Amino acid sequence: MEPQLTKSEAYAVLQVLEFDADYRQLTKPLQWHQLMLQWNWDSNLEPLWWIIQQPNCDLGTALLIFWRATAGYYYQYPNREALIADQKNPAIYDLLKQIESNYLNGFYQNQAFGYDPTNEDGDDFTQDYVEQRQQVIPEGMLRPSPGPLIKYQALMQSTIRPLTS
Repeated sequence: MEPQLTKSEAYAVLQVLEFDADYRQLTKPLQWHQLMLQWNWDSNLEPLWWIIQQPNCDLGTALLIFWRATAGYYYQYPNREALIADQKNPAIYDLLKQIESNYLNGFYQNQAFGYDPTNEDGDDFTQDYVEQRQQVIPEGMLRPSPGPLIKYQALMQSTIRPLTS
């Protein structure tokens, strides 16, 4: 059975997503994973940086961030300087390179949450921009991480009650 957040854990994630609560109040790797499953990529990157630097960040969560940050697109540039020369913001590129470095250095020891970049709702992110890539994505980052695949969990459940007079 796939791990699920408790009601209080889900509420804390909801507070971060909807009300700008301090993301550092989320202390459990499953909360971080659910936060990233529901993250608005137009939002601040600071929580992502914080998560990927946590010693107990799960490999599946790091891979989820890596691929949802459109790694294939950014790896079509040979380096950071070329990205800047093309007037692109290097913030996401820097995030991707940090995840790659952490991955290669064995930083992500927890492997409880599966993530499959080759099949996220039918999309194979590993094939995005594959012909244009000028940088190699490490082989292990192209494969699913171990563990059960974690699905989007509804953070708030509505209750319908009959009207009374």
